[in-house]
Amino acid sequence: MRKTLKKGFTLTELIIVIVIIAILLAIFIPLLTTYTKKARIVTEKEIVRNLNIALKNDEETILSGEKHKTMYDALKIAEQNGYSVEKINNTKTGNEILWDSKNDVFCYLNGEDIEYIPEYPGTNPVGENEQFMFWRIAETYNNAKGYSVYLAGKDKTGTYTITTGLDVGENTGVIAINYDRTNDTDTNAHVVVIRTNGGNLSINGEQDVVKHYGIVDIVEIQKIAPSSYHEFGTTGSLSIEIGHVEVEQGGYIAQATVTNGASLTVQSTGKVAYLAASEMAIIEGTTITTTQKQVDYVQVDETNRYTYLENNIEKTALFVSTVEELNSAFNGTTDLTGISKVVLANDLTINHTTSAYNITVKTDATLDLNGKTIICNNEYKDSGSSHGVFLVQSCDFRIVDIKGNGKIVFNNTLSCNSDLFIVGQSQMTKNTTLILDSGILEFNSSNSSAGTYCIDVMDNHASYTAAFIMNGGSILCKDSSGGNNAEAIRLYDNGNSNNVNRNCYVEINNGYITGDIYFQMGMTTYAHMGEDTLVINGGTIIAKRPIRSTQYTANSTNCWGYAVITLNGGNIIATEGFGSNYISYNNIIGTSYGDVSSNAWSDVSSWTAKRIFNITDNR
Repeated sequence: MRKTLKKGFTLTELIIVIVIIAILLAIFIPLLTTYTKKARIVTEKEIVRNLNIALKNDEETILSGEKHKTMYDALKIAEQNGYSVEKINNTKTGNEILWDSKNDVFCYLNGEDIEYIPEYPGTNPVGENEQFMFWRIAETYNNAKGYSVYLAGKDKTGTYTITTGLDVGENTGVIAINYDRTNDTDTNAHVVVIRTNGGNLSINGEQDVVKHYGIVDIVEIQKIAPSSYHEFGTTGSLSIEIGHVEVEQGGYIAQATVTNGASLTVQSTGKVAYLAASEMAIIEGTTITTTQKQVDYVQVDETNRYTYLENNIEKTALFVSTVEELNSAFNGTTDLTGISKVVLANDLTINHTTSAYNITVKTDATLDLNGKTIICNNEYKDSGSSHGVFLVQSCDFRIVDIKGNGKIVFNNTLSCNSDLFIVGQSQMTKNTTLILDSGILEFNSSNSSAGTYCIDVMDNHASYTAAFIMNGGSILCKDSSGGNNAEAIRLYDNGNSNNVNRNCYVEINNGYITGDIYFQMGMTTYAHMGEDTLVINGGTIIAKRPIRSTQYTANSTNCWGYAVITLNGGNIIATEGFGSNYISYNNIIGTSYGDVSSNAWSDVSSWTAKRIFNITDNR
């Protein structure tokens, strides 16, 4: 039988098949891509629909009848309903989910078209010149399309220059925001929202209205519209040259400086703790704790003595222009008889190069920073005992800043115990008090292994008390190492003799603090009692752990540390890791973290190395 051979495909047939498959792919792949994108768009639109349902059902806005003020607020409601920022921003189509702040709804940017889902919510659309009222989520700031930006993530740092709104979200490392529209090609007036978590904010928008929410250390307004800069949040120091500031209900400014070309109004539940105003500045509001008109100093002789009027009473001031003159004025060398205050004539730089104090204050006196700056650079490394720039001892020393923007800056790059102010110590001959009425104390640390303190209240004396009282101003502590090594205030009692009671006292009445208040008690080889008192009547304290104490080794079994903390007011904010528990400590008698004991200072029959916290919250 003859075999029949099967023939395969010819090359021509194979080529024809391949061509047919290619044609089919060319037809169906775009269709498949289109169907896939359409399906994804449907999914993304459904997310927008659910987000708007969540916003509409937010009980807080239902009860208040108000809209969400920031995108941060709107996204918090979204998160509560299962939609994180990452999920909202993770679109697969290249389209974006935006927030319309004018109507308080989420919308969908589909290519170049904005779609509202389920439908447009009202009769007040975002105008062509109001694109800044649309908010997008982005990894960095850009003003594409004129939209405002919500910064995604938690790791953003640095400085941002903006021409639209900016919400820093969960990012706490942004150090400065510059809102500047001097070179903006868009000449229309804007009404923008800026929300911060600290740092500095500068404003230069002559036609614009800026609404600020959140926390900010320093605000400098060059120009703003007469319809104003609106403060809804918390500000350490604010200065304005041209325009108007409105402190809204719930807004707080620790220190405001208003020049002749500007005005300020404080609403009924807003507050300004300290106001320095020019003679012609327009001020309205009753919730201003202290108002100080900026004064004119008139030189009377060649000894740098000047006269000025305070409450229509002529007084005398001594101007100093060198570090040596500053030290002589306070250490008793210069006769201050008849002198009401010492005034900085110019900026000064102090280099701290030895363990000796640069400025020793041993006479009752007042320092007016006069809008000037003292830069203190630590260049001395000693891992042993504490040292610092200023020693305040056996006197009452007051710091004020009549003109505003005056500051004392301390820069420490070394791993050592170095302070800006030490108050007290064992050589006291009477009670010692440092008082901050106004001005900025800025404390910058970049070391990672040693504690440094802006205000070190140190009581090593058996008979006298070391104290710090804050009536206004700001203490800004910045630790670039990421730790807690730049403390705002330390209460430290230590001893060199047996059976004595050493007392430190700190009182916060107003002002703005970024940094811990830190108790260090009973670290001694001697038997003694240490009683430290903290009273908070007002102001704002912001830190990872605003009030804290850590465990220390006591070499004596007869060593007690006792802290009395009374909270009568103020705003205490823990920024990291502690939630509403703003007091952090270890190994306190009968307590654990977050469960504060009220053990009394009584039974010393069973002395041991212990520390007791007695905390009263009257707020």
